[in-house]
Amino acid sequence: IEAVARYMIFFFKLPKESKQQVIIEWIKHTKHMEQEEENSDNNSPLVSRKLFLLPFVKEDADDQDNKFELNQDEMNALEELTTHRVCKSATAAILDFGIRQWKTCTTAAINNTLPRHGNKNKQGGRSKRFNEDVKGDLFEFFEGLKELAQPTSTRFVRENVGTGLRDDELDLLELPSSWSKRGLYNRFCDERGWEVKTSSRGTIQLTKKMGGDEIQKPICCWRTFQRFWKREYPNLRLQMPSEDICTECHTFHHRFRHTTQNTNNARRLTNSNNDLVAKESSSN
Repeated sequence: IEAVARYMIFFFKLPKESKQQVIIEWIKHTKHMEQEEENSDNNSPLVSRKLFLLPFVKEDADDQDNKFELNQDEMNALEELTTHRVCKSATAAILDFGIRQWKTCTTAAINNTLPRHGNKNKQGGRSKRFNEDVKGDLFEFFEGLKELAQPTSTRFVRENVGTGLRDDELDLLELPSSWSKRGLYNRFCDERGWEVKTSSRGTIQLTKKMGGDEIQKPICCWRTFQRFWKREYPNLRLQMPSEDICTECHTFHHRFRHTTQNTNNARRLTNSNNDLVAKESSSN
């Protein structure tokens, strides 16, 4: 009984696919035994029904020489277990395998295939609507956020002075610390014609924006917004309050950003003036 109980514990810990593979192999083995019994002279229905060996696990299954260290009574019990056969119903009851599960494995054994759920690798209704109506808008929204993100002041200084970066700062983009995830979700909904209200319990209520001729576009829920951010943009984070960063780093960072922005604006203005001059000369 203890040996059978050990196998039951081992079987219950297996994943679903492994359990099905074990039962399928056993069913295939019994099919061969049924064919051998049909070709033999012994056609007893009682024997033909008991085709499954009683599953068990020896106490020291990894020890190859353990069989010779057992006493005579233990040897006799082990020999009886190795030859004792039970029917399909008894095997299913021991392994807690239902009728439908057994039927699924029997069909897979006959067709020489593995069981597969009908909805596996198929999109549900919500996933399909999300991919068609919302996913593209979310990518566009987060790509716009990436343009507003910036590295931290300490990273900026280390990059320009050649000190090097920390491992956690590689490919890391940080949004301003004054922002919040809830606020960004509210902005995403507002751009698509929805107004977000939060109750005292923290629940989110979505209502159509009043006034104007805005068309409400499909949006996702708050949890889906969070999961999408975590999965698709793990390196885009909200900046933490930087009390430990010195004033010099902040000053150097902001001055360099201001100078760079002015340089880029002047370059764009020059290019646009050159384009206008080129168009006037071509028209003349």
